[in-house]
Amino acid sequence: MKEFRCIVFNEQEAIAALVERRRKFREPLPVATIKGLSYDTSSGVNSTLLMEDDYGKKIPVAIPEAEMAAALVNYCLGRKIPMPMGAKKGIEVMGSDVTLLLNIADFDMTKPRPAKAKPGAPQARPVPART
Repeated sequence: MKEFRCIVFNEQEAIAALVERRRKFREPLPVATIKGLSYDTSSGVNSTLLMEDDYGKKIPVAIPEAEMAAALVNYCLGRKIPMPMGAKKGIEVMGSDVTLLLNIADFDMTKPRPAKAKPGAPQARPVPART
């Protein structure tokens, strides 16, 4: 059995995530107005940030799939949305929205789950072997 989660971002949220990530890591964007975001799914999910300067010149900024995924994860973390560390993360495009996919775990339901220790409870000590 698997646990799988999807978080869907509209165009405005995806752009905000990219801008926040670029600012956080001091990776500058061109001095221009952001007009939109487009996706190319022919080989993975490569995004293009569509920008236009004050003179009407169009400036496309290529965004690799890994950067988009990292931006979406950071966006979620900044808004206190839990992100499982061990989850495999990826992105897909659905219509005009981008989706962050989280493959959390493979579960084997035939094995019993280990018991969790309660906070503050004494830990079990190993019993010494008798000789």
